[in-house]
Amino acid sequence: MKHSSITVMFGQEKFKLGLHFDIQTAPSGRPIRYSGVRKNTQKPQEWIDGMYRSWWIYDFRYMDDDGGFVSFEFNPRGEFVGKINN
Repeated sequence: MKHSSITVMFGQEKFKLGLHFDIQTAPSGRPIRYSGVRKNTQKPQEWIDGMYRSWWIYDFRYMDDDGGFVSFEFNPRGEFVGKINN
C-alpha cells in the first residue's frame, strides 16, 4: 500500500515524513511516528481555485524515552510553513 507523505524542513535540509503509523527515523536519529492532522482554526480559510482551503498541522510523536511531540504547519496551498515544538 502506498502512503502519503509531507516534505518538511529540519534546519536547512528537506525531509520527507510518511503519513502512516509505522515508526520512522527523524533526521535527528530519533524514532518518530505520525500521530494525526488537525485544522488550524486560529487562521482564516483562503479562497483558492474556487473553494475555501484551510491551514493544517501534522503532529508526530517521538517514540524514544525522551518522548514529546513535534508538529509541522502547512498553508492552504499545501506549502510547508514551519515547525511547531510542543
